[in-house]
Amino acid sequence: MKKEKVSIIVPMYNVAEYITDCLKSILNQTYLSIEIILIDDGSTDDTLQIANDVTKNEEKVFIYSTDNHGPAHARNFGIQRATGEYIMFVDSDDYLPPKAVNSLVEAASLDNSLLVVGRTVRTNGDKTWDVASHQKYQLNQTRKKVNIEKCPELFFAIGPAAKLYHHSLIDNQTFDESIRFAEDQLFVLQTYLKAKKISIVSEIVYYYRVRQTANQSLTQTYSKQAYENLKNILMIINQACELIYEQNNYSQNEKEQLFIAYVNRLCEIELRVLFKSIYRQEGKQQKKFFQSFLKGIEKKPAIFELLMNQSVGFNNYIKNELYQFYFLIKKQAFPSYIKIVKQINLWQKEDTESDLTTKIIASNGSQTKILSLKLMTALNYLVSRLGRRMK
Repeated sequence: MKKEKVSIIVPMYNVAEYITDCLKSILNQTYLSIEIILIDDGSTDDTLQIANDVTKNEEKVFIYSTDNHGPAHARNFGIQRATGEYIMFVDSDDYLPPKAVNSLVEAASLDNSLLVVGRTVRTNGDKTWDVASHQKYQLNQTRKKVNIEKCPELFFAIGPAAKLYHHSLIDNQTFDESIRFAEDQLFVLQTYLKAKKISIVSEIVYYYRVRQTANQSLTQTYSKQAYENLKNILMIINQACELIYEQNNYSQNEKEQLFIAYVNRLCEIELRVLFKSIYRQEGKQQKKFFQSFLKGIEKKPAIFELLMNQSVGFNNYIKNELYQFYFLIKKQAFPSYIKIVKQINLWQKEDTESDLTTKIIASNGSQTKILSLKLMTALNYLVSRLGRRMK
């Protein structure tokens, strides 16, 4: 097997506690034809100094320091300087097993694939476990020469890490620096749409660290900034729709199915977490969140009508839980909440108005009905929780 060079890009920001493990795992790869591009994104701790110490005298390591602009800018900075046939991204608090690069390059060579997706496991330092959605959608099994149309489950592995990209896939492509949450998804979405052959390998190639300290990663804290992150997700939905529908190698029906598949993933993971987090916040925050969601609908009604009408993920995770958690909706947020329920009901093409939907809409303006329905939904929730615990 020809030893094509792999450029490994690592953005770094305030990871002094973890950067040594990350860098040593890359330096200890059995595949030797690599260059390691480290971009310190304005760290205020000892990250840069530790990186210099760990990698001193390593000719294959290139370290750059920039002002703080976020991981998207740092990755773009690295891409511009990469000289490898292949590109990999590693987050600076995560690490690789020794044969990670070799497993990915071997699959790319044997299958002639431009994109290879490897297995990710999570770790807290004491134990490891598989990513639940990867298990659910069988993304830990080897598959050869698939594409995103045949394997839309790949949308559940849409982070940039644990992948090997042929440089031709990402030439003239960048991470969107205007989005601060889930900014990497649009980048990976583009590569999925362009790659005619994708390989999935069952070997573990990436350890994703679940931080136990107060210094949590951006991903682990996104539910704490629900309003801002909702705005980002709505932007991503709009841009994803544009990216998918501008493709020339898919039929109109295939484009629609791809968009729905991607939105299902957003509803099952990011949007669901954001909605669930807002139910436990104060009325002012709830109102702001619901109003932002309504504005997103008003800007792109056709997209959201399609989403609400055909997305299983939206119905299973957003709509159902929106109704289920009625008892947590605060008074200030109630008018916006009712507008969302009415809009969902309006766009459901079949006659799907349930008894609960009718009661929610009818409760608007009646404190007696609101109190009665809050009591009913709270009791239903408690019963369902007890039922799950007893199984």
